Amino acid sequence: MNSSAEHSFLLRLLPARLRAQLGARQELERALVNIHWLLLQTAFDILLGITVGIWVARHLGPERYGAFSYSVALAALIAPFATLGLGAIVVRNLVRDEASALVTLGTATFLRALGGLALIAATLATITSIRPDDRQMWLLCAVAGVGQAIKNVGAVELWFQAKVQAKYVTLSRIGTAILTATFNVALILAGGSLLMFVIAYSIQLALPTLALVVLYTLTTGIRPTAWRVRKDVARELLADSWPLIFAALMSMIYMKIDQIMLGEMAGDAAVGIYAAAVRLSEAFYLVPSLVVVSVFPSLVKAREISRELYLERFQRLYDAFVWLAILWGAAMQLCSTLLVDLLYGAAFAEAAPVLAAHIWSGVFWYSGSAGHRYLIAENQTKVTLAMTTLGALTNVTLNAALIPRLGALGAAYATLLSFAVSHLLAAALFAPSRVMIVFFLRSLDPIGLSRRWRPVLRGLGLLR
Repeated sequence: MNSSAEHSFLLRLLPARLRAQLGARQELERALVNIHWLLLQTAFDILLGITVGIWVARHLGPERYGAFSYSVALAALIAPFATLGLGAIVVRNLVRDEASALVTLGTATFLRALGGLALIAATLATITSIRPDDRQMWLLCAVAGVGQAIKNVGAVELWFQAKVQAKYVTLSRIGTAILTATFNVALILAGGSLLMFVIAYSIQLALPTLALVVLYTLTTGIRPTAWRVRKDVARELLADSWPLIFAALMSMIYMKIDQIMLGEMAGDAAVGIYAAAVRLSEAFYLVPSLVVVSVFPSLVKAREISRELYLERFQRLYDAFVWLAILWGAAMQLCSTLLVDLLYGAAFAEAAPVLAAHIWSGVFWYSGSAGHRYLIAENQTKVTLAMTTLGALTNVTLNAALIPRLGALGAAYATLLSFAVSHLLAAALFAPSRVMIVFFLRSLDPIGLSRRWRPVLRGLGLLR
């Protein structure tokens, strides 16, 4: 389906007045089409990934599922060494300077390849120091590390993000998800080993990168061999991104360190219980990510047009994220016990209160997703680093205090509080980020919310 046909098809699904409004606003139309594709990907991730993931958890049981989650978490914890914080920086540069795309992509890919090697080495060194006699865990972490490294090498996904063409990313991931889900089901039916499930997980991480390279070549007619690496561009990219490397590392620490600390302080079974709850909670963390990916290029452009327009769009992004997270948190709070019992069974009953606590972390994660993009647009990456570092330190401290007393539930409380610190409270310490607190508080004001959104909804024909 070509682009114009695709847009026409999607617009026909909307009311006539809304179609007319979007037809006159091409940038918004592109963003909404992009979000449509990403929502399709998210639906597959949730319906297929969670369904098969739950089946895998039930098959492995709390202890072996805990070992699986531990190895995956350790590799993910070190993944920022492979991404090098280049994601949003590369997208920003591709939007601003399309003529240098081949150099930008080539240099970013080269840097990420070096980062991937560092990821594998760091993963193996870490597990060797933590569990020197556990050869099985060493092998599991090695496989998970290779998958993470290959996933993060490909900078070509950033090109599709800059072009607001999420359909290619979606198609590559859906195709991979179907293949690996089939593989996982076959493993379950055949009584596959723990190692085989980690291999399946790594394949799912790596294949979309390879598929996107093929799609890039087919859609542009340009082969990756045409990309170029330049030292001056590498220096410029790293000069902008180095704070984000450590910011991403700190972010992964307060997202994944809980599972590592649980494994060492309470055993792999506790990790399995916690991971089962987190799988349900974090599945919907994809929603703000996919929206931000679609609208970030337009926000960068809005900044160049009008400061007032730029801030207004960020405020509305905060409004939508905060209330989406609150409504979803309330729904999950009410049905957490029923949901865990229905999906995982009695062996994972302790995951219900963990889910009920962990789900509220989303309020801060959603708003923080918008806030951190604001800081990147403002080139305040060092502030992002400082905020996430405070969040990581808070998380490690609270995990050390709460896990011995409350086990997996303590880890959930630690995550909730550290997200509040990293994505909101720490913003008060730095002048460039204080506007994030203003954005958040304004989103909770019903009068201001109505004033901002009434003309938007009326203009789109959704409100009289």
